[in-house]
Amino acid sequence: AEKRDESLQSVSQAVTAITDSEIEAKNITSFVDLSSIVPGVTVAKNEGYKTIISIRGVGNETNQNAIAAPSVAYHMDGIFIASPFSLQTDFIDVQRIEVLRGPEGTYYGASSVSGTVRVITNKPSTEAFEYGADITGGSISDGENIYTGEAVVNIPLSDTTAIRLVGWYDKANGFIDNVLTSRT
Repeated sequence: AEKRDESLQSVSQAVTAITDSEIEAKNITSFVDLSSIVPGVTVAKNEGYKTIISIRGVGNETNQNAIAAPSVAYHMDGIFIASPFSLQTDFIDVQRIEVLRGPEGTYYGASSVSGTVRVITNKPSTEAFEYGADITGGSISDGENIYTGEAVVNIPLSDTTAIRLVGWYDKANGFIDNVLTSRT
């Protein structure tokens, strides 16, 4: 909350920090999943393409246009992301998620009137070679197939240099049948 490492018990602000093990255990894959585990946070999809985050009842109004400044700031690896369209992404290779409730303008700018959501991804590590993959598949009641996959590899190149590659795949058949072309 104050841009330095400290215990959550000694921070004077309302903060929820979710670690990578909690993200995996609670199956948190997107911003919408934060509503169920972070007190005072509501996340909803609006108009099918825009995600609205409200903290303690203050957030973007549903009638705001796509370029309006948000009331909840979103930071990814310390970089402010202003567009609500960027909230459509899934959480991939995330180290932790921090939700700061209350005005955070001093540290995070004018767009953090009701709070800030910080997503911190894993950094390349020179410690060891790592890899992992997760594949999910299934079908919906109408026979529609859904496939998702994620792969991560961390390669140390030297004592001071490493590279981390992350790939993600998502495929879902449509839910509407086009009667003209007989395509889904």
